[in-house]
Amino acid sequence: MNDGEHDGEHEDGADADVDSYALLGDAVRRHYLGYYKLVFTDGALDLRTKELIALGVSLATGAPNCVEGHLRKCVELGVSRAELEEVVATSLGVAGASIVDRADIGYAAAKVRLDAALRARSSPQGDEEKS
Repeated sequence: MNDGEHDGEHEDGADADVDSYALLGDAVRRHYLGYYKLVFTDGALDLRTKELIALGVSLATGAPNCVEGHLRKCVELGVSRAELEEVVATSLGVAGASIVDRADIGYAAAKVRLDAALRARSSPQGDEEKS
């Protein structure tokens, strides 16, 4: 999601049939795009750093048009291949860890039932019950 891509028109034709922000009303769209433009200006973080962050977030959240736009912007800003590779690796690490976190939370919530079921399956008595 970069400034040039907010209107759903993509230079290279990628997902050109997708009307970006089609379900946002004009007022909401205008406010969001104003906010987006404000965020992507130099502040405590420079634009280059913000684009690297945006690329990582886009990768982790599965936003392909945003990934493409932020990759393009990173290249325009002089980001190296090694830096892009680190962003991808970092995003992979964080996104992978989120799967582990969700599994841990799910297991903790169901631990008593799961442990009992797993013990029953692995015990000799549990084997007899199966037959």
